[in-house]
Amino acid sequence: KMKIGTRFQIEEEIGTIRYIGTLKRKNKENDKTEWIGIEWDNERRGKHNGMLEGETYFKTKKQTSGSFMKKKKFEKVAELGITILEAIKQKYCIDPNEKEESIEVSGVTVKMVGMEKMQKKYFADLQRLKQVALWNRRVGTAGEGTELKENVPEITELDLTHNLLQSWRDVFKIIQQLPKLKILQLTDNRFDENLDEMINEFKPIESIKTLVLNYTGLVINKQTVHALHYFFPNLEQLHMTDNNLKAIEMNENELTKLKLLNLMNNEFDNFDEIHNLATLKALNVLNLTNNNIKKVTKGKLHQVQNLDLNQNPIESLETIDGIAAQFQELVHLRTQQTPLEDKYGRVNTRCHIIARIGTLAYLNGSVIREKERKDSETFYIKEVAKEYIKEDLSDGAVKEKLQKAHPRYELLCSKHGDPMEIVKREMENTAHASHLSVAHVLIQNMSASTLGNNTYRHPKKLSLSLKVGQLKRICYKLFKLEPELQALYYTPDMEDLFPEALDDDDKEIRYYGVSNNGVILVQERDLDKEKQEAEEKKKEKEDIAKQQEDEMKQKMSWNATMI
Repeated sequence: KMKIGTRFQIEEEIGTIRYIGTLKRKNKENDKTEWIGIEWDNERRGKHNGMLEGETYFKTKKQTSGSFMKKKKFEKVAELGITILEAIKQKYCIDPNEKEESIEVSGVTVKMVGMEKMQKKYFADLQRLKQVALWNRRVGTAGEGTELKENVPEITELDLTHNLLQSWRDVFKIIQQLPKLKILQLTDNRFDENLDEMINEFKPIESIKTLVLNYTGLVINKQTVHALHYFFPNLEQLHMTDNNLKAIEMNENELTKLKLLNLMNNEFDNFDEIHNLATLKALNVLNLTNNNIKKVTKGKLHQVQNLDLNQNPIESLETIDGIAAQFQELVHLRTQQTPLEDKYGRVNTRCHIIARIGTLAYLNGSVIREKERKDSETFYIKEVAKEYIKEDLSDGAVKEKLQKAHPRYELLCSKHGDPMEIVKREMENTAHASHLSVAHVLIQNMSASTLGNNTYRHPKKLSLSLKVGQLKRICYKLFKLEPELQALYYTPDMEDLFPEALDDDDKEIRYYGVSNNGVILVQERDLDKEKQEAEEKKKEKEDIAKQQEDEMKQKMSWNATMI
């Protein structure tokens, strides 16, 4: 029945009834038209916050999630909730009134049985059901008595994403009838009560190990944590993405079995809040993708071994040292799509992370092999040595500052040897070369398609004022590889894992530090791959633009019937 607080669905959009009655409108004092005040889950579907022409009829959580629709119109287009058993039967059972389609092939009538119908036939005996997915099925209530337990007692996984649930009471009435339930998804439902208000009404559910509460508006405070611990004492995975979370409050000795916590797509910007998770002694996996974290400060989350910081505004390499200090047993780390890669380059960033966090075995999904670890660590201590050489180390304060900025430097020097003397010689050679007008280099062909063309190595004396575009023409004469297909790199040492790209045809080669005894590497561009990647990016942008355009058109069509 339609009442204040009732959840409903119109097409794909879900909302809650917040007001039923007439409106006080200017020049329409005698208008007795009844309106429905709506708070939409999707704030882009609304127009205001429940106030119209200076009169407040209801209040919304978001400033633009409210609107009004005429009651007669609402009754025609809105669908209210159904029981979970009704939804299960609609999806998994055959309607006896449904006619099977058939076609005639060579005079023989053949029945067409689609995949959905085959699935319904298989699950006609609901007792078999173990995994139940009821995404967007208008589930609003638990139904009467123990009908769920009597019909579907074997359910172990239940997905109630994007439904019309509005009361935790209905949730607990559902799950207490499913003694074998291990995984429960409640994503994109809205609840009027707080979870802790149910403690005196329902008993704990010991079977549930995974709970998904994405986009529910639930907060992580002491009351919520206590309720989660009470109701789900064996909880191992908790997903709370897209809940606009900025803060965390925890209780000692609660949620002690939780191994995975997913907090992606929230609004954390202060890592001091994340420190509060130290009470979760079993926590192994922490996902903080797409928050607002810039710095990671030292704390006691030593138990976490898997950390995801993708799509956070991390821009300082010092943050990597913060991660190493905070997560002292870290094995897996993800830091993609951050300003770090834009600022320092993908290869340099990876090198610094591997060198600064000694416990890592995987970075951004790929294995860190021993050679890569050694190369990264030696590269890193050379870079630090250059920084040390520029400073006056006789000043104790300066030395202490550098040691604090690079806490693993001395340990890595003891492991690989002090690079100071080698770096000094390299810097002296570079300084000497900067006064020269030419450099003797080795040009080496790395292109598979042209390796058979003459010698693949050529010593050359090059003017340091030579531009990269001119160098490509020289390489064409040597290896018959067209200039537009060339990708040139420079390294002062063939053992160097990180050669520098000569990526600007108009720059002189001295700009890239080309000097005596260096090596120019000639590689071949994969134009087909580059074209494919460019097309994929273009298509992705077009798809996003089309989606936004479609959403805008839909919103405009809805706006015509709402105020």
